[in-house]
Amino acid sequence: MQANDEDIARLLDNSDETLQRWYERFLSEEDSELILAGGESPPPDRIREIFDRWFDRRRNLLRVLLCGRLGYGSLSSGKRTTGEIAVIAVVSSILASSPLPEAVDPLLTATILVGRHKLDRLCDGYET
Repeated sequence: MQANDEDIARLLDNSDETLQRWYERFLSEEDSELILAGGESPPPDRIREIFDRWFDRRRNLLRVLLCGRLGYGSLSSGKRTTGEIAVIAVVSSILASSPLPEAVDPLLTATILVGRHKLDRLCDGYET
């Protein structure tokens, strides 16, 4: 998904919709028949739990990618906040070229990771 600053800002402003879109892409990678079955999606709180489990299972790989390659831990919290759109773009690029086992949409994933501040503590204690 190629996005500009406005697209990323829209994703940040609509966190439930972004989670929903991520979930649909994630589910289609996990089991494409489930998403096509016409069932209702779980509520946003449940999708957040699913995302959190996805994040926890990939924590080590994400640390290598984002703390090591990107140097995310060295960004001050002010730069993380004011530069969210730029950080999302960079995180998305790294995810897109990463060895993550599934092809979950990198832009949606990066938006959720940054928007929900999932990366703020990821690099604590990480040493290159």
